[in-house]
Amino acid sequence: MILSSPDPLICETIPALLQVQAERNGPATALRCKNKATGEWVSLSWLAYFQQTQQIHSHLVRLGLQPGQTVGILAPSSLSWDLMQVGALAARSIVVGLDPADPDDRINHVARLCGFSGVALQCIADLQRFNEKVRQRFKFIIVFERSEVSGEGLALADLLSIEPGAPQPDVSEAQPDDAATIIFTSGTTGEPKGIQFSHRQICLAIAAIRTALPDISSDYRLACWLPLSNMFQRIINFLAMSCGAQTWYVSSPQTLMQEIREIEPHLFIGVPRFYEKLYQGMVTQLDSASGWQRRISTWALDVGHSYQADVRRERQPGPILRLQHLVADWLVLRQLRQVMGRNLRYMVSGSAPMPGWLLENFHAMGLLVLEAYGLSENVIPNAINTPRNFRFGTVGRPLSGCELKQAADGELLVRGPGVVAHYYTCDQALRDAEGFLATGDFGSVDKDGYICLHGRKSEIIKTSTG
Repeated sequence: MILSSPDPLICETIPALLQVQAERNGPATALRCKNKATGEWVSLSWLAYFQQTQQIHSHLVRLGLQPGQTVGILAPSSLSWDLMQVGALAARSIVVGLDPADPDDRINHVARLCGFSGVALQCIADLQRFNEKVRQRFKFIIVFERSEVSGEGLALADLLSIEPGAPQPDVSEAQPDDAATIIFTSGTTGEPKGIQFSHRQICLAIAAIRTALPDISSDYRLACWLPLSNMFQRIINFLAMSCGAQTWYVSSPQTLMQEIREIEPHLFIGVPRFYEKLYQGMVTQLDSASGWQRRISTWALDVGHSYQADVRRERQPGPILRLQHLVADWLVLRQLRQVMGRNLRYMVSGSAPMPGWLLENFHAMGLLVLEAYGLSENVIPNAINTPRNFRFGTVGRPLSGCELKQAADGELLVRGPGVVAHYYTCDQALRDAEGFLATGDFGSVDKDGYICLHGRKSEIIKTSTG
């Protein structure tokens, strides 16, 4: 559905976001990926992106997919993943991402619970990961790698080369309150639980992030490298769609650092483990330098620490420190930053806390890492630091649409339109009478509204001494 205004901020379905960008920026580049045979980057325009998802939509309907039915996607992150996802959403179906790294029993548990009407796979061999009872339900099997297709599946590329036999339906028939996706909890304390979100909820999350990070524009490049089965990466790709920014797909996590230097993203998202490994690689590089180079690097980093400490205190660095910082940046710091390309404005970290020393060490180099705080049961991130308003040791301030408060025992509670009422196929209410969901996290809010997390409630044991 597209509302009267073409502003992506007020679109209420994912296909509508794409349709707006196709109408506004048709020939501009939307997506880029590497050709496996040549190693060259190839691009897809907004108009081609829109047209190909329309075509997938039409074929899925022809193959028998009905509104409200589920489609599973079992494949690494790729341009094909997003094409399939949006085409299925346009058909008013529900997309369920499956992580190829997951064990088969989890994949089959999710498939049984959701009742897949069809699947999209990286290669036909992945079909064997589903048991016979699950496979019997499939109306179609679409495979991303044409060379891997047998008589059991259709190659996505071949599907896109076939003109539909009937007029293509309007992608905007998807409705705001249609279910768009089901994601699953980690299952560390039992079987994974499904969480269903609508198009409207996802679009509200996109709008909230855009409000918090208003600098993201059509000039931005964003890297897609985390699993698209994870909502974190999918929201970022939808954010790029909303802003008209380019999404560049990393071939594999193993080639990430090589391809990041080619992508040169303006914004990068990651998890703490990635940032720890990135920093360790930088330290190893500095340690391998000659004696005088190490001394210059140590001096430059010390200057960076002093300079950025003043920035964090909102204090103007003195003239001598400013001059030292200019020299340190020219000699050392900018070279360190270029491991992430020349365009990077800031990085975002989620999923777990980052140690303060690591945040400060990156900041000394001029690399700003902003921590965010999300919850599987709330599609809108609970809180985020922003380039203009950040505080290390906190997860930032609540986003628009999220209301957070403390319970009597210090647990954080959240309320808002992105919070689910119950788990998929389970009627047990997750929200209290006032609409608040217990996050399971202890936390506090400082006088400026920044949220500090103090640990998981499940990990705190109260002894007889208190």
